[in-house]
Amino acid sequence: MKISHLIVAAGAACLAGAASAQWVADPAFNSKSNAQSIQISAGSTITGNSTAQANGTYFLAEVGAAPLAIYRHRLVFESDTLNQRGWIKGLQQTASGDIVPDTDVLVQATSLPATKPSLYNQWYGFGKGERFYYQVFGTAATTADYTITMDTEVVTPDVLGSFLPGQISISTIDQGHTSTTHIHVYDANLNPIPGYSNIRPDSSTFQSLLTREYDPGTYYLAIGLRNTANDQATPDDTITRNQPVMDFGGMLINGQPTAGNQDVSFSITDGIGTYAFDAERGGNYGVYWATFTIVPTPGSAALLGVMALLGARRRRA
Repeated sequence: MKISHLIVAAGAACLAGAASAQWVADPAFNSKSNAQSIQISAGSTITGNSTAQANGTYFLAEVGAAPLAIYRHRLVFESDTLNQRGWIKGLQQTASGDIVPDTDVLVQATSLPATKPSLYNQWYGFGKGERFYYQVFGTAATTADYTITMDTEVVTPDVLGSFLPGQISISTIDQGHTSTTHIHVYDANLNPIPGYSNIRPDSSTFQSLLTREYDPGTYYLAIGLRNTANDQATPDDTITRNQPVMDFGGMLINGQPTAGNQDVSFSITDGIGTYAFDAERGGNYGVYWATFTIVPTPGSAALLGVMALLGARRRRA
């Protein structure tokens, strides 16, 4: 059975509010420490003109709050001389997984013409008013004005079923693909669980294995290509710990514009067995989203019924 996440249009009343702000880029704001503060939501625009990085603009963008959900946000460029750059910036992380404050590192760059639309940035938020630094600039050829418009859709995660509490492993290794993956797990309120992420466990693979303890409850799973970043430091059981992270919480972003829906299929192993799931990351900069529940350990009288429930979970055909 093929599993892919469903994206549906979000209601304008929830996402855009009464009106969407329109902003004009001011090149006097030229660094993280001197960034132009803007508030954006679905339909917001940024207009400007830049022919070099030196006359581009740094923004400190804040997204309008919305009901708790997974939102895919895009900033889409339009211009008569389309080849401007949009860089989402973050913080450096050392090889030992220490986040370096007050640094300025690229997390995601626009890619032309590899993506469709031809020029845009993308990230995932959860309605919590996420903030991030955004640098926009042009080249000698981008003499026309640009307009950047924010587009927002709601992502409906796949439902994977129920698993038993205790140690659970989520793995993209030996799942029929060679994608270089990055796993994150979130709690029921779409907060990243500290330490619940993995890029690669050892030098034998460029794929991911996340083994952690789980209590009863609801969880969300995010799988992207490396690097898929939030504001959390990389835990010490992954050997690749120097990937950049975001300055603030409330968002997840993938840095890879690689074309196509790369295979990020995975397996989940709990105390009963291993189940394999097909998954694709959903296009350029995409992240696969799913949800699963951990059910209390049953008494012996109910064990057969729970095993039947777990056996009915969606899995690879």
